[in-house]
Amino acid sequence: MRRESFDTWEDKFIELCQERIDEEPFYPYDHLWKKNLSVEEAFNAYLEENEDLAEKYREMTGAEIPAPKAGNEEQLAFLKMAKALEAKQKAKNDEAKIAAADKLSKYCPECGRKMTKKVCRCGYTRR
Repeated sequence: MRRESFDTWEDKFIELCQERIDEEPFYPYDHLWKKNLSVEEAFNAYLEENEDLAEKYREMTGAEIPAPKAGNEEQLAFLKMAKALEAKQKAKNDEAKIAAADKLSKYCPECGRKMTKKVCRCGYTRR
């Protein structure tokens, strides 16, 4: 089977998007043509890739939201680990900032000498 040219495929795809979701596609879709998908298959794959458009399509057609796939469990586990890692890194950065502020608070901002009892030899007084 011979692949149709990108221009004709693109015209059909845009027409189908306008017909079904009342707008032109604004996310990239040329990779679907490269996979040699038909216009209908490409539209379904496009909706799977872009959740906001899929939700709009479901609202317009009145279709029920399908149950999550088995692969979503892996994605959820990955997202949970990623969020935990982000929180851990943020806590580590916060600790480093606090430690740096404590070290700097011992020194005078005017002359850089070590301060004793919130008073420096240069006359600076910390309140």
